[in-house]
Amino acid sequence: MGADLIGMLVKGPKEIGNLEDKKGRFFKRLDATKEWIKDFQDDVVRDGPSWVGDVDPEFEGDTILEMEPETMWEETLELWRRGQARDCVYRQDPQNPKMRIMFCGEPSWGDTPDGHGYQTLRRAEMVGLLEILGIK
Repeated sequence: MGADLIGMLVKGPKEIGNLEDKKGRFFKRLDATKEWIKDFQDDVVRDGPSWVGDVDPEFEGDTILEMEPETMWEETLELWRRGQARDCVYRQDPQNPKMRIMFCGEPSWGDTPDGHGYQTLRRAEMVGLLEILGIK
């Protein structure tokens, strides 16, 4: 037995256009997502279901609530443009030179990878930013 490679594999356009429109859509979606997370956390505290102890704190949204929208936006774009994180690699899509394929992850014994690239992609995916940017 050994560690498993845990990560995210995504594909999207090398050049992302119309950034101002996408940024506005992202900020609106992030506001709605933060409200949903707060409502969820309030429900958990109020109702206290038996499974609450088993919930991963990251899925409760604390990181998303604490992070500034502008920071999340800039970190995601910077990662996509440069791929400069120790846990990321990217290549041009061999079938379509206008597309990029990126993998971020690392070997793990079951824990969520803590590399900057993986965490950035994961947060962006959780709040719908990757979808807005055309990255799937």
